[in-house]
This record gives sequence, C-alpha cells and structure tokens, in this order.
Amino acid sequence: MTIDLEFKEFKQRIEQFEYEMPKIAKKMMTAALVRARSYAKKIAQNRFHKADYTGRNKPPGQLLRAINYWAFDDWVGALTTRKSAKTNNCFYASILEDGTTILPKKGKYLFFRINGQLRKVPSVTIRPRPFMRPAFDDFFVKSGGSKAMVIMDKRLQKEMDRILEGKT
Repeated sequence: MTIDLEFKEFKQRIEQFEYEMPKIAKKMMTAALVRARSYAKKIAQNRFHKADYTGRNKPPGQLLRAINYWAFDDWVGALTTRKSAKTNNCFYASILEDGTTILPKKGKYLFFRINGQLRKVPSVTIRPRPFMRPAFDDFFVKSGGSKAMVIMDKRLQKEMDRILEGKT
C-alpha cells in the first residue's frame, strides 16, 4: 500500500497559513476579547443597577454601550471604553474603574445640595468599582490565560481547517 501526498499543494497551504497568521492572530484575539467584553458588561450591569441612579446621574446603559475592545494582528488586545485613542465613549468609566478624589477647583470646599440642604465638603472620594479589570483578569490572567486560550484555540483550529481544506 502506498500513500501519495500532494506535497506541493500541502506546502502552499502551509505557506498561506504562515502568510495569513497576523490576520488569524487578530481573529483569535478578537474572539477572546468579545467573550471578555460580554463578561465585563455582565459585571457592570450587576454592579451599577439602575435603582442606584437618580434623574441627574447617567444611566448604566451609556456605560454598557461604551465597553469595547481593541484587537491587533500582533497578539495584542485590550478592553476599553474608548472609540479611539483620542475619544472616550463614556467619560466617567475610568472614574468607576479606578476611583478618584474630587477636589475643588476654586476655594476650599465643594458644595452640594442634598435634600434641600446645602452641604460643603473639602473633597469627595469615589471608591473604585472595577468592571473591566476583573473580566480581563478572569480571561487572561487568573486562569493562566486558559479561558482565553480555549477560545483562541477553537478559532485557530477553524482557520487551519479553512486553509487546509483550500477555502480561502
């Protein structure tokens, strides 16, 4: 019994795979980041319930719509609330994620009207309530990247099958 392997055709497909690898890497990273983004949205939805917001505060829908990802063809990706490096979809997302202390620009105090009474405070500290970092950590860090790797492996297998079957 002999097996005749079409070596030239196989070699061409392997070379095509190598040529397309940056594009495939981006697809793999995108697949993992889409799942991480969904998880971040779920965390944010649970953490920032609509009942916590008054008429003056922004609803959590703006925050949920702002959660996005960037994937590049060099195995790099990020969860973000930015449309681009210059524009932010939700200005308060980083405040919720990292926390901050608000200080008065002029004078010594910040003034608030609460229940009809004027209150003055020297500063306001907003505690961090992360929603993106836990999702990113869960997929890419804490599990040793295994959650992301399972997703990326499936995508890699799909792309390899496509190329080896001659579907371009």
